[in-house]
Amino acid sequence: MEQPAGLTVAEWAWIAGFFDGEGCVRITLENVQKRKSRHSLLYASISNTDRRPLDWIKDQCGGYLHPVGSRLKVCWQLELGSARAERFLRAIRPYLQVKDMQVDIALKFRETFDPHYPKKLGLTSDILARREELRLAIAALKH
Repeated sequence: MEQPAGLTVAEWAWIAGFFDGEGCVRITLENVQKRKSRHSLLYASISNTDRRPLDWIKDQCGGYLHPVGSRLKVCWQLELGSARAERFLRAIRPYLQVKDMQVDIALKFRETFDPHYPKKLGLTSDILARREELRLAIAALKH
């Protein structure tokens, strides 16, 4: 697993703890207009009203940082999607205490992606069913 240069075990553990408290793992279904189909994507996000730790994590791991929420108080959200989310989750997984089961499911979800599989062939019903099963499994852990 490629990890950003210069991060110590303590820094990865800190990021994992911050993610355990302020983070979210989700698998979403999104519509693809061109193909009139739906596909599922993995996202890892962290939200906080203090932008500084999110800026630091973004500098180390990448992602997209943007404001969310009401006009009364700005909340910042760092989002990592797909392969970047997978790399991030693999890096913090050894240190997680709360979201460990969600991350394990997310990583199983990413195992259903084969970069060498021709997109024009479409996905098999087995792969689609497995992805939906994993999406529902993460959702069930949150309730």
